[in-house]
Amino acid sequence: MTVFARFLGEKAERYIELRQSLGYSFSKQAGTLRAFVRYVERAQFDAPATRTMALDFVLSFGGAANSRATRHGVLTRFYEYLAVYDAQTETLAQSISQIQGDSASADPQRVRVGVAHRRMRPHFARHPPQGADDGDADRIVGKLGTAIGRSGQA
Repeated sequence: MTVFARFLGEKAERYIELRQSLGYSFSKQAGTLRAFVRYVERAQFDAPATRTMALDFVLSFGGAANSRATRHGVLTRFYEYLAVYDAQTETLAQSISQIQGDSASADPQRVRVGVAHRRMRPHFARHPPQGADDGDADRIVGKLGTAIGRSGQA
């Protein structure tokens, strides 16, 4: 194991502990971070943590574009944490189009709406508003996405 992989592994474990202590479930994200550490270890990368390293890791996964975007988001936040301990760590730009692959799903607004939808659906299942049906979550999230687009934050 390289010195950098050991350093990265220790920081990943501390970051996972931090997120969990703040009340986040963080089980899937922890798996992503641990897989990233194994990837760095196998490839025998040396410091600092770079954008290329992270993007190569994210794009090495098959599967849906949204899954790659989620992994990129996990690494983006971890890199921000890591930069506190290693000033040479490169920040990861929110380059959704590089992660998503196709132009239809590369729309940042669509990605945000998808994330909001995944987060709201379980809430609606547990606490449905009086008189609400299953399609209400979809309509509310659609309106949220429209509002985000109009506000210029997409």
